[in-house]
Amino acid sequence: MAREDTPRETVVLLAAAPSHKTRVLDLPAVLTAFTTITSAHWAKTTAGALLEWTEPVDPGILAQRLRSIAAGPGHLTVHLAGQLLLHRGRNTLYLALSRTTSSTLQSTALPLQSLASRLRRRPPGSSTVFVDLVAEAQVWQRVRYTGFTLGPGVRLYGALSPPPPRRKLIDPFT
Repeated sequence: MAREDTPRETVVLLAAAPSHKTRVLDLPAVLTAFTTITSAHWAKTTAGALLEWTEPVDPGILAQRLRSIAAGPGHLTVHLAGQLLLHRGRNTLYLALSRTTSSTLQSTALPLQSLASRLRRRPPGSSTVFVDLVAEAQVWQRVRYTGFTLGPGVRLYGALSPPPPRRKLIDPFT
């Protein structure tokens, strides 16, 4: 049991990508990498929780869980691996989940603005996000000119890759 003065930390590993032909991220490679790293390397403290979500299906449940976790005390570290898509009508970025297609984006993907809004409510410096994301062509064009952020006070690290050539998968660890 952790002492009361030991800082609490929550680590969330979230790996998601469409399960059909529009997948461009080599998700099995990501999951293999996640499993080869011990939990002690993910967190800075021994007090807290390590949560791993692979290929979530329901964006509503995922958003609700992220809301709940973000409302908790202590440091929050989120590792996002997946594909970023753009809802053209709303000009909003989404993390594609396993059932996401371009026509079902709004109901089957996680809007990044929902994650960002939860992280902005946390004390500055209490959230760190590591990304390993692949952008579709429209997202890539957008972030090249406007940048990519999850809001003030959120430390953001990692890589956002351009879309690969057609019918190729990106292995983020090569």
